[in-house]
Amino acid sequence: MKINATMIVLPIKDLVQTINYYHKNFNFQVSLMWPEDDPNYIILSNGHNYLGFLKSDSPMTNNDRISINFDVDNIDEVYVKIKGNANVVDELSDAEYNRKEFSLLDCNGYKVTIGQYKVKNVSKDS
Repeated sequence: MKINATMIVLPIKDLVQTINYYHKNFNFQVSLMWPEDDPNYIILSNGHNYLGFLKSDSPMTNNDRISINFDVDNIDEVYVKIKGNANVVDELSDAEYNRKEFSLLDCNGYKVTIGQYKVKNVSKDS
């Protein structure tokens, strides 16, 4: 089975705030708002990356256990761009698992970790 894309759906309180946050910081665009006359569900996309959000008046619980992870090619540039606009909770650093990353809390309290895997230099002579 080939999976072309993956999407998670998370509960949120404010659709407009979430749309603006993910557009401003990660260039996500609205792919779907449903129902059209009074939306309570949205899908945001950035290429083959999708996030779904469902408006919910229920209290958000365990947001600290939910993490959205983005893998990028230019982690240092992304960090500089986002740091001034976001609630960074883990500064940019080298992780033990061969990855450089940082984390922030989005406008809904979800942890977003952005990172880049390190590539080891391998010599042809070794």
